[in-house]
Amino acid sequence: ARPPLETRRFPRLTMGRRPIVGGNWKCNPAEISKLDGLVANINACDTSGCDVYVCPSPLHVGLVYNKFTNGACVAPQNCNFKGCGAYTGEMAVDQMVDMGMKWCLIGHSERRGEFGLATP
Repeated sequence: ARPPLETRRFPRLTMGRRPIVGGNWKCNPAEISKLDGLVANINACDTSGCDVYVCPSPLHVGLVYNKFTNGACVAPQNCNFKGCGAYTGEMAVDQMVDMGMKWCLIGHSERRGEFGLATP
């Protein structure tokens, strides 16, 4: 018997998608002393069945990006579309890639609501 037409034309339909688990730390923790505990909690997790992304606050990205030992990855909470240059307070994708980061969290509803940013 031949497989259904959909799976012959679109072979990915037969493959299961790998689950993604993401943790956005938002603007937390308030104390740097709590970072080691957060990292330890994530490192204690079994990540073999899913991709895990941790989104630390911008102040903490550089402190934890290389601390995860179980395959969890850091995804910064934002990036700009201009790249490196004189853009105070921004993070560029080139900088993230240089640090080994492959993902970034963008499109925050609270930035639109709390800070009045326009909806794209």
